[in-house]
Amino acid sequence: MVNELTDHATQLRRLQWRCRRGMLEMDLLLEKFIPLHFQQLSTAEQAAFDSLLDYPDNELWAAIVNMEQEHNEAFNSNLRLEMSAEIKYVLSLLQKCCAEALN
Repeated sequence: MVNELTDHATQLRRLQWRCRRGMLEMDLLLEKFIPLHFQQLSTAEQAAFDSLLDYPDNELWAAIVNMEQEHNEAFNSNLRLEMSAEIKYVLSLLQKCCAEALN
């Protein structure tokens, strides 16, 4: 039980570190997302969130705010190939957090 809690705490700290980005908007969004939504995600959805963090800030931001820009075409096509139900759900939650922050 203790090892499980330690592993979970270590995983959460690693994830929070990965959420530190070079773009202020992403920092603010991800800082809000983790405490509000991450714990409620399934294991597969948590893995999807983690995989989204592998994308560059500008490409991930474009996906979150639904921007279809030409320079993001490669990202959009790659993401469509990987667009599992989990990734769609996580992106929808990120979009919701973004919309709430703008209001």
